[in-house]
Amino acid sequence: MSLSCLSLHHIRTSYSRFARVRFSRPSEFYEASREVGDRVLFQTGTRVEVYTTGDVNAVLEVLSEHSGIAEEELSGLFVLHTSENAAEHLLRLACCIESRVLGETYIPWQVESALEQARVEGAAGALEGLFAGAVRAGRRVRKETGIAGGELHKTAFEALRCAAELKGRRIVLYGAGLTGRRVAALAMREGASILVLNRNRDIAQRCAAEIGAEVVEYEDRFDALSDADVLICATLASHYRVTPGLLSRHERRKRLVVLDVSPFRNVSPEVREMSHVTLVDSELSRKVEEHLAAMRAEVPKVKGIVKEELSKLRAELPELFGV
Repeated sequence: MSLSCLSLHHIRTSYSRFARVRFSRPSEFYEASREVGDRVLFQTGTRVEVYTTGDVNAVLEVLSEHSGIAEEELSGLFVLHTSENAAEHLLRLACCIESRVLGETYIPWQVESALEQARVEGAAGALEGLFAGAVRAGRRVRKETGIAGGELHKTAFEALRCAAELKGRRIVLYGAGLTGRRVAALAMREGASILVLNRNRDIAQRCAAEIGAEVVEYEDRFDALSDADVLICATLASHYRVTPGLLSRHERRKRLVVLDVSPFRNVSPEVREMSHVTLVDSELSRKVEEHLAAMRAEVPKVKGIVKEELSKLRAELPELFGV
């Protein structure tokens, strides 16, 4: 028995092709992969990974049947990590330094969710200790380093408060980025009501629980946005999530203030031309760079924790490392 991880990030292919690989319901993967053995499906909006102690080719076959993409092509899209490299990759994800945005704590949430789902499906097996170790490492990093720190949210909140009255206003938080969550929490203290919108309902629920907000179903996003006073975009996509098409599906009778705190500017500049939309910029771009620089300074500390936790896992789970 040895550990393997098949990893696909959406930047390795077109987004439409990536979306074909993702499972809308993790249970579909577990049902289709019953013969594989121990396995954990880890998915985010930009990543699909399968950790297994079983046959990698059998996993590729399941993914091929699900996506309609030939196994040969999939094997070229996925990156294969094995043994210690696979464990280290998971630890880096849980410790917020493997994703494109340093310090984004929704990734550790998804590591926990992946483990919980695999447990429910009876599929975690020998991988339970690995994922539990990754969760433990992520908690250490958030407690012992400043990787999730920074003051960007204060600048963003002040920009929002200058652009809109918050008391009694209806705010939609789109995405679960750390800065967005903190801005939403501050707005709630000012008397705003918050709705959390996310493609992943589990992440939406965790985010809402953290700030005391409510969840809006993703399929109801157009209705939610048509009635909103403020939209906080905190997504982590590599393309525009907020577009004129998203905001014009329903006729609006009031102004919509849009605050983009996503690291990759996920609000299309075209929304600025919409008569009922005010796009808040302020000095956020400069603050984002300062924030990322502060995160980078914490990376050596995080790497030290990853090294320590990897050593523990090697001792606790020698069978996964071929020892």
